[in-house]
Amino acid sequence: MVENRYMDKNLIDALEGVRSGLLDLALKASRYSDLLGLAAIMPDAAHSGSAHILSVINTERGDHDNAHSQFVTQNLDGRRLYLPASAAGLALSQNKSGFDDSKMNPSHLVGNFLVKLTDAPLLVQMAFDKSSVHTPAKLDQLSGRNLRQIWDAQHKAIAGATENMLSAVRDPVLLSEALALDVPSVANAVLVAWDVTGSSALAHKDYPSLRGDLLYLKRAMHDIVSDYGGNVLRNEGDGQWLSFSIPDHKQGDYGGFFLEHVAPAIHELIEAHKKLGSHAPPIRVASAIGHIEDNITQPLSYPFKGAAAYSFETMGPVFWTVSSLLKSMPANGAVIGGDGQSTCGASVAVSDDTLAAVKKSLYGGISQTVSKGTLMRHILAP
Repeated sequence: MVENRYMDKNLIDALEGVRSGLLDLALKASRYSDLLGLAAIMPDAAHSGSAHILSVINTERGDHDNAHSQFVTQNLDGRRLYLPASAAGLALSQNKSGFDDSKMNPSHLVGNFLVKLTDAPLLVQMAFDKSSVHTPAKLDQLSGRNLRQIWDAQHKAIAGATENMLSAVRDPVLLSEALALDVPSVANAVLVAWDVTGSSALAHKDYPSLRGDLLYLKRAMHDIVSDYGGNVLRNEGDGQWLSFSIPDHKQGDYGGFFLEHVAPAIHELIEAHKKLGSHAPPIRVASAIGHIEDNITQPLSYPFKGAAAYSFETMGPVFWTVSSLLKSMPANGAVIGGDGQSTCGASVAVSDDTLAAVKKSLYGGISQTVSKGTLMRHILAP
């Protein structure tokens, strides 16, 4: 767990109780198996499809496995978990303990152990070296009975420590914020932004013309983005932010998803811009892939209902990536991907064929700056 200035001391102390229970469990379980480590995971009420990783413990074997340690650092420590791309998500959705292949790390088998807390389930996931036992069934045959007995003896202490931790949080809905957890390492969207270069000068010179051009482009993009399965996140002054959610079945094919949905939408934006003719204001376009989330920004009280609702804002490190890319663009420039992409695990460079297809789809008459960079990512994990 990454501690920072936002974490309350009482919460830090309570987390140590959870960690202590997990350490005891790991010590006992490692006697009967090739256990690399374990993690305590609980669904996140504020962020649909994700879960809090409350604590991660490595065994001595796990600490000496460089690949495992690197995987934990990149994907688990101080983060939330993206449930649709994880074996933990399947176990929670089925409310079922058992052994399975890891969806996030092909070198791992996992054991999922569930316990019901007062308001939510808690899952403790154990990670094992797949090269030692090869299949979930073999792992169950060799170690399942002992591991279940150890879990039966330990889970009440872990559950009690977790309940104590939750009581130290002012608002359990904001647990992710209280724990200062980063977004999941798995990408769930492609983010696109466009704006007009030099709009301040254009507004001073001829505001009605600039307004008309902007409204034309923004209205066009509402229809265009919808046609390709995306949505307009924000209308901001001289531009827009657009998002395209990556469906679960496209997690292994980001390039295909980009070419099917994102590239043609950007192409139609450029075509709409060209229709404005010679007086069209210069625009810039940037896109990148990452994990976006809806964060609570303002609780709104409803006394007559005796309840509370919340207002949300979509955020994520990828917004800053796209913003930086956009600022680096010249007038009538575009970039896909780019270096310095944030937080989404291991990345795979765009293939030459994919890049050629993107260029062909996107650019006809607009000067381009295209970086292979890290547009596409392939996450080898949960």
